[in-house]
Amino acid sequence: MKKYNYKILYAEDDNEVRANYTELLKYYFTEVYEAQNGEEAYEKYLEHLPQIVILDINMPKPNGIELAKKIRKLDDNVKIIMLTAMDDKEYLLDAIKLQLCDYLVKPIQTSKFESILLNIAEQLENEDRKKNILILQGDCHWDKKNQLLYKNDKLIKLTKKEYLLVSLLCSNKNQIFETTIILNHVWEDEIDKEYDTNTLRALISRIKNKLDTQIFESIYNVGYKIKI
Repeated sequence: MKKYNYKILYAEDDNEVRANYTELLKYYFTEVYEAQNGEEAYEKYLEHLPQIVILDINMPKPNGIELAKKIRKLDDNVKIIMLTAMDDKEYLLDAIKLQLCDYLVKPIQTSKFESILLNIAEQLENEDRKKNILILQGDCHWDKKNQLLYKNDKLIKLTKKEYLLVSLLCSNKNQIFETTIILNHVWEDEIDKEYDTNTLRALISRIKNKLDTQIFESIYNVGYKIKI
């Protein structure tokens, strides 16, 4: 069973219900925090900054709607699920304004609860992947998290110096790196070597041949930047 590396906060004032569903959440998430009222939930939210928050709409001090409003003032991205009873419909107009991921009517169906949670976890993973991908020229991309280069989603094997060059320029997509900075970074282990810009151009040419496209932009008399 896959376990997601996300933090989740579950606020519910019914101790038995909370205990049962907290155990379920621990099967799917690495860090699970629980609270029995809105005040405790807000303190734990501020302390742990979870990516997913589950709130009972009718819990005390404050209720789920009021707590969600406080959280939304701090974070537009946290995923919020609201737990409601059948007679809580008057709250739903307020809830719509809070950009909820979903809401569940009590008593909660375990299968639906699991389905919603897993969908949200997959959304978070997709969002993380997008944040960690730098799209480059010619159907190439750089995986910033794992420091890997791909062409048409196929991993491109790089030599040490090729890796040092690509990773340096991808570290800041908007920066023009001066030639001397690039030479010092890529050939740092060759302190006795007299740097030659022709060597750098040859390295760039080898990477171009591997990719069948040019991912570097030459800035005359300055250096290079990555082409996105």
